[in-house]
Amino acid sequence: MSQGADRERLAAALGIDQIGAARMLTEHLAGRVVTVRGPAGIGKSELVRWFVDRAWPFEHRVLRVNGTLLDQHVPLGGVTQLLDAAALQETTADSPAPAAPTKSGPSDNAELAAAADVLAALDRLAADTGLLVIDDAHWLDETSRRVIEFALRRLADRSPTTLIAQRPSTPMVTFGERLDVRGLSKTESDEVVATRLGSDDASVADAAWNATAGHPLALLDWLSQRHDRSRGRHDIDAGGRVDTCTPQTRLAMCLLARQRSGDDLDAAWTLLTGDETVGFAEAVRSDETVDVIEPDAPVRFRHAEYQVAAAAAVSTAEQHEVSRCLAVTATQPDSAAWHMADATSTTDDDVARLLDAAGRRAADRGAPIEAARCFEKAAALARDERLRADELIAAAESWWYACFPGEAARVTADAADAPVDTVRRIRLRQLHRAATGWQHDVVDTIRIYLDDAMVVEGADAEVASGLRVAAFIEACLAGQVELAVDIAGELTTGIASPTVSAAASATWEGAAAVCRGFAATLRGRAGDDDLDDSVRCDLDLMDLFGGAAPDKLETSALNLLQLVGYAQLVVDDRATARRTLTSLRTEAHARGAVAITDFTDACLAELDRREGRWASALSRTMSDLDIDVARTSAGKVWQRAIRARMLAAQQVDGVDALVDSALAEAEPVGMEFITSAAQIARANNDLASGNVRRAAELVDDISMKMQQGGALEPGAMWIDLDHVETLWRLGRGDDLRTVVDRLAEHASRTARPWSKAIAALGAALLGTGSSADAVALARALDAPFESARIELLVGEHERVTQRPISVDTDELRERFARLGAAPYVKRCDLLASPIASPVDGSIPLSTRNAETDESRTAPGRRGAGSGIGESVLTALTPAELRVAVTVADGNTNAEAAALLFLSIRTVEAHLRAIFRKLGIRNRVELATAIGEHRR
Repeated sequence: MSQGADRERLAAALGIDQIGAARMLTEHLAGRVVTVRGPAGIGKSELVRWFVDRAWPFEHRVLRVNGTLLDQHVPLGGVTQLLDAAALQETTADSPAPAAPTKSGPSDNAELAAAADVLAALDRLAADTGLLVIDDAHWLDETSRRVIEFALRRLADRSPTTLIAQRPSTPMVTFGERLDVRGLSKTESDEVVATRLGSDDASVADAAWNATAGHPLALLDWLSQRHDRSRGRHDIDAGGRVDTCTPQTRLAMCLLARQRSGDDLDAAWTLLTGDETVGFAEAVRSDETVDVIEPDAPVRFRHAEYQVAAAAAVSTAEQHEVSRCLAVTATQPDSAAWHMADATSTTDDDVARLLDAAGRRAADRGAPIEAARCFEKAAALARDERLRADELIAAAESWWYACFPGEAARVTADAADAPVDTVRRIRLRQLHRAATGWQHDVVDTIRIYLDDAMVVEGADAEVASGLRVAAFIEACLAGQVELAVDIAGELTTGIASPTVSAAASATWEGAAAVCRGFAATLRGRAGDDDLDDSVRCDLDLMDLFGGAAPDKLETSALNLLQLVGYAQLVVDDRATARRTLTSLRTEAHARGAVAITDFTDACLAELDRREGRWASALSRTMSDLDIDVARTSAGKVWQRAIRARMLAAQQVDGVDALVDSALAEAEPVGMEFITSAAQIARANNDLASGNVRRAAELVDDISMKMQQGGALEPGAMWIDLDHVETLWRLGRGDDLRTVVDRLAEHASRTARPWSKAIAALGAALLGTGSSADAVALARALDAPFESARIELLVGEHERVTQRPISVDTDELRERFARLGAAPYVKRCDLLASPIASPVDGSIPLSTRNAETDESRTAPGRRGAGSGIGESVLTALTPAELRVAVTVADGNTNAEAAALLFLSIRTVEAHLRAIFRKLGIRNRVELATAIGEHRR
């Protein structure tokens, strides 16, 4: 019985509206919109995934959008996912790639522009006979749901084939087909088990129910692993089952088990048996293999355990002969090399070199995992110790490229003590250290790299330079900028060696210039010529490494290009940074360099965050949500911190969890750069929730560590706005002046927009600068969130100092609303209130201690409504007045505390004082008093 028939029978048992609908899903879906609905955990996503993997033509495009709980309130988040995925797929197409929406909010213009972009993207997808998959559609933000439904409805019969999986809530689309999926009852489960296994054994049915609890796809998987119908058993004895077949059939199954992509099985079978009358498919499919081999095309095993058993079901000599025949008849050189290796029973350097060539071809086409396996197999066959070491080095590098540090550590664990020359032994040790980097302190790793560089310098100056580049990058991640400067100065030592070609020497000189420039960038030394070398390097470095230098330099080139892109971001050369990072990501992705792709995605996400494209930034950081711990990279951990920083401004749950997970990875090994990024997110969360003191402590600590490490460039972290705000709120005028002076000095040297804007803000808050200048410089930042925060602080300062508010609070509110920054929207509302003052530090820094006792004197006790409103301003302190207005608006004590950035206990103390001074007894009387004053 075929799997297709099983699924059709199962579809009937699932309660899907019609069996014809199930057939339509697997056979006649083209051009339709189908919604698969069912409760959580029932298998909607698995059903969609099965269809895409097993039924959809592999050569046709698939565009995926995934709703997530964290993004359901991010306007246009789903649309941004769709457009980013379409742009990535269409980079080589003749038609222009769709652009992400220009605004990250639900304004009419942004939604209209997004609808036009989505309509164009889906039209192209339909023209390519593509498939649109929207999983967990119930988590998509409302704006994206409207936009995508509009596009599908507008395209009508020309729409792409669309599969939507969602819970049975409000449907995402109100048209198209619908498949309702539910769990099986015990009776239905027993019926499916009996039909599938051909047995009414109650114990087997009970075991299936206990294992799957009626989950339909879980039941299918359970049955596929326990389908030995001939003996009515539910556990696979694959070896025993294969052994029951005749020798000829076992030989055919061994051939099938050992095949690789592109093998000609018929030609190999004819060469193996010398019989041209019986084709391979006829030989392997017979009555004795009915439950082992799938009856449908293509020929394959029903379960992986049968394939493993069949590969070893014949003698060793026959296995070698099978592999030899496959090698002779293989149509692809990579497959031929692999089979030749399987046919070799002893070490053979020639075969090892064939596998090495196959591995390098795999690496060139962006398949590092396949390359790693080829290199490992070549190492096992190599007779020469140096060749073996070279293959292990290549295997470890490939596993590391693919972000499998555990596999790289396994390959290099014992090889570091191999009896080879010093250079190879140190190279293996470096790779092992890098692969286990999350287990070691960064400073120790730097010391080992530098010590090893000195050891190998005389023998191989290029390896020594590569070690110093690795040490330099580790020093930057550790926040040790001064140490990084020293390493950059040593980088070219020994390059002028007879063993180093002129081209390689020039390449390493370029690498040294990048390192010096990057270090100068972090130090805030924008006037240095080295900085110009680094930020203008663009992709010339990749051309140098890829063209004139050996392959072993390519990893260093990609790593250094990360620094180039990040340096361009730091100095606010955003257009160049985006070009560099996008090109680097394309190159790294093509090579399968997952760790570099992760870091580049983090840089692009930070760039999007600064430019206010938060939906795009959140989309870029989504890949980290279900990351396998064994594959963690520095880039993925940084993505968590960037994501947390945006969610903090939106007051979305999950910020602390993201920060804690990032700190758990980065803190133990001393990665100060990532630790600081995570702590900034926590400080932003504290600021948004009103815990100003804890935010100030975090920001103070981060700033001190950055200065101690020599990272004086304000553009590296964009923490100065948080620092200025917390210092002003807490009335720390002297500390604020120190920060403003430092930023003003940097701005005078570099003319950086960020330093100029924050310095101007600080001066305005101190009363030594112009509010108008601060606002003008903020608007020149091209940073929607930060510029709006600067203007908000200017307005709050004007309210505090009892001056006319110069900022447009309605416009500010709209700008924050577009980003989903709810706490800042509330602050705008408070600023717009006729008498409320929304900030904690409500008294100007220059007059903070100038209050008199007379201003706090309470009037005599009065009853509610007897002229209380006229005395509110004179009776209450500014802080009490803010609390009174906020509570009078109907907020609870906890809500008032959050809005005013106070503790609940402080709000309660203020209320007691307010009630006493105004002679009132409850909140109703307070609301009356405030209402009279407003009138």
